[in-house]
Amino acid sequence: TAKASMPTDGSANSILGNRFIGGAAANGRIYIAVYNNPGTPWLTHAHEYDPATNTWTSKTAPPFNYTRYAVASHGNKIYALSDIGEFAEYDPSKDVWTIRPPATTSRFRTGLTSSGGKVYSAGGGSGSSAVSTVEEFDPITHNWAVRASLPSARTSPSLGEIAGRIYAVGGSSNISESFPAPVTTIEEGLPPTPGSVLQTPTGDAVTASNG
Repeated sequence: TAKASMPTDGSANSILGNRFIGGAAANGRIYIAVYNNPGTPWLTHAHEYDPATNTWTSKTAPPFNYTRYAVASHGNKIYALSDIGEFAEYDPSKDVWTIRPPATTSRFRTGLTSSGGKVYSAGGGSGSSAVSTVEEFDPITHNWAVRASLPSARTSPSLGEIAGRIYAVGGSSNISESFPAPVTTIEEGLPPTPGSVLQTPTGDAVTASNG
């Protein structure tokens, strides 16, 4: 069934449209965060889709307006992890983004999902290589911890959770966007038992909102 088209305001141009889009569901609605490059200036915006009314509403843009990001949801909040490791939490009920501590390892084109009350970042690229790094974020303590790595290094993996298990699907074994090396395997893992925390929050939270 066809639904209302996604808004294209802020798109890079009429051909490319919105280039890099991350999305997740919370509170019965879908939230998308968009980053466009090329564009002068680089463009970032966010929208909410309500399936009940089949309508889109513009929301406060993510606080990272110079990089794309992976997006996931947990506990009726939306989380965005930037390509340089910056991390933010969005509260749909307040239309406010809050900057959280950055990931322990800076990686680009990672996968992001939630399971067991935590948010997980897996894979991505670092320097000139794909990596298998997995990090866990605790939304209560705002701490990051490094966890067991993926069996295969991959950039741009799709992450998902089913019945408490995390799945890493696809991606590329190199960092090239023009000449990727597709990974066709699916890897499954259980969220790990609690371990040592490698990073703690620093300073007060920073927020971004409309008005």
